Amino acid sequence: MKLLITLICIGLNIIFAEEEAIQSVEIGTDGEIKTEEPKHPNGLEVIFENQSGKSVELYWDDSKEGVLQGELDHTNQITINTFLGHRFYYTPANSSGSKENLLYEITMMEHTGLVTLYNEKIMSERGAEFERKKGLWMKEYYDKTGRRWQNYYPREPVTHNYYQVNETGQVIEVSSSRTHFEVCQDGDLSDADIATLDTMEQEWLSDEKNTKISEKCEEDPEDESCKKVPPSYQSENDDMYFGRMNGTTYCRPKVDGNDNSNNMT
Repeated sequence: MKLLITLICIGLNIIFAEEEAIQSVEIGTDGEIKTEEPKHPNGLEVIFENQSGKSVELYWDDSKEGVLQGELDHTNQITINTFLGHRFYYTPANSSGSKENLLYEITMMEHTGLVTLYNEKIMSERGAEFERKKGLWMKEYYDKTGRRWQNYYPREPVTHNYYQVNETGQVIEVSSSRTHFEVCQDGDLSDADIATLDTMEQEWLSDEKNTKISEKCEEDPEDESCKKVPPSYQSENDDMYFGRMNGTTYCRPKVDGNDNSNNMT
């Protein structure tokens, strides 16, 4: 009986040992085993975005002449794998890394996930203190959700308003001071505003990668993969947000959130 029990135990040990030796692997299309390297504890994946209305360059600050990471046209973005403490900065196009006309610079923090360059007026109100508060907010968001925030900041939380209904058929009127985009009328924009949109459009058209049509799309332009959203160009002045798409220029008046003169029901 003792011998039989010993053999059974040995057999079980062999089975367990074989089970422990089983590993899950992923095979690539080339037949090679794909291995995933562990992420560095200080590693970050950061999106750098350009919403400034002009073409810019993004550099990694190596404490020398800067290392070009990419040229970003308006609305373009680039994703970079970097580390805590690394510094990056935006400059105008063709700056060769010079900080003489620096647009904005930032140091990577623990939960940095998105860095957006806006126009000079907006960026002039930002700096180290703004990025510190932004980093704390992003850390709180990450702690709550387990995801990095990769959207506009600061952003007011979504609110849902509920209204008390006392009887069937009751009409509730809601008003808002927020305006809508409409086709611009004569006098809405200055010649300088229109020239800004013209310049942005010409910069986009002059880039071959934006206008080049593949052979596949030349043969079958109705293919789903060949359908693209037309480019849009946006800017603003003291009174208006304005933009252009498909050759049409749209305007939206700026209003004070407490101003009810433009309320719509």
